[in-house]
Amino acid sequence: MLSKIPPTPPKRPRYLLRSILSYQRIGIIALSIFLSNMACREFVAELQQETQQRMGPQRLTDEQVRRYIRAYRRLKQHGRHELLAFQSRPNDLAHQRKAFQRIEKQLQADGFTDYAAFVRIHAKIAWAWSNYRAQQGLRTQSALQHKAQSDLDQGIHEIEQALANPQVPADTKRELRQTLRELKRNKQTLRSLHNKNAKWARFAMDITTPLSNSEDMATIARHEQELLQVFTGLSPQQLQHIHHTSNALLAADPK
Repeated sequence: MLSKIPPTPPKRPRYLLRSILSYQRIGIIALSIFLSNMACREFVAELQQETQQRMGPQRLTDEQVRRYIRAYRRLKQHGRHELLAFQSRPNDLAHQRKAFQRIEKQLQADGFTDYAAFVRIHAKIAWAWSNYRAQQGLRTQSALQHKAQSDLDQGIHEIEQALANPQVPADTKRELRQTLRELKRNKQTLRSLHNKNAKWARFAMDITTPLSNSEDMATIARHEQELLQVFTGLSPQQLQHIHHTSNALLAADPK
C-alpha cells in the first residue's frame, strides 16, 4: 500500500501572492505620483519648512478633528452644487464670490473662523492621516509577506518530502516538480518585490514624516473610523464587513 501522498499544495500562497502584488502595484503607483512632484530633496526641505510655517506649531486636537469631520460631510453634501455654480458663470467674479462666501459660511457654522482656517486643519489632518495609514500599510505588508513566505515554505517542504518518497508514482512526481518550480519562482518574486517596495516606502516615509508628528497621528487614530467614513463614503456596516472579510480570507485554512 502506498504511503499517503501529500495533497496538492494549498492555493492560499498563490492567492496571497496575487493579493500582495496588487497592493504593491497600488503602492508603487501612489509613490510614483508623489515622487514625480519632488524635483529633489532640497525642494522637499523647502516644502517641509513652508508647511510648518503655514500650519503652525500647534498640535491637532480631538475637537478640531470633530469639527473637520462635520465640515467635510457638509462639503460633500453641498460642494457639488457650489462647484457647478462656479463653473456655470466662469467670468462672473461677483457670482463666484457669492458661491465662495456660501462655502465659507458653512465652514464657519462648523466652527472654523474662515476658509483659510479650514485649509490649515485639512493640511494637518491630511499629512497625519497619510503617515498613520502608511505606517499601518507597511505593518500589514510585512505581516502578509511573512505569512505568504511561511505558506510557500510549507508547500515546498511537502512537495520535497513527496519527491523523496520512492512510493510516489513517476507521473505524480513530474507534476510535483512543476509545482515546486512555480512555488520557488513565486517565493523569489515575492521577496524581491517586497524588498524593492520597502526601500521606496522607507524613502517616502523619510520625506513625509517630518510634515507630521506622533501626537497628531495619535489624535487621528482616535477618529480613524469616522475619517474613513467621510473619506470613502462607506457606512460603518460596510467598513466592518470589508474588515471582517479581509481578516477571514487571510486567516482561512485551505480545505
